[in-house]
Amino acid sequence: MKLLWEAVLKKSNNQPDNINSSHITKIWKELCLDKRYSHICHYEDDIINKVEKSLKYYSKK
Repeated sequence: MKLLWEAVLKKSNNQPDNINSSHITKIWKELCLDKRYSHICHYEDDIINKVEKSLKYYSKK
């Protein structure tokens, strides 16, 4: 989860307002294609659900 958020923030130039679920999915797939991180891809559903909950929570603030 930490790796995903680090990658997302880096790609969004540390501007969380520009992040949406399609960005998360795209970056997750990029991480899965990277041989260094491919071993974590079987957690995809769990991680994406946590991300969506976080996005909903922070978008309400």
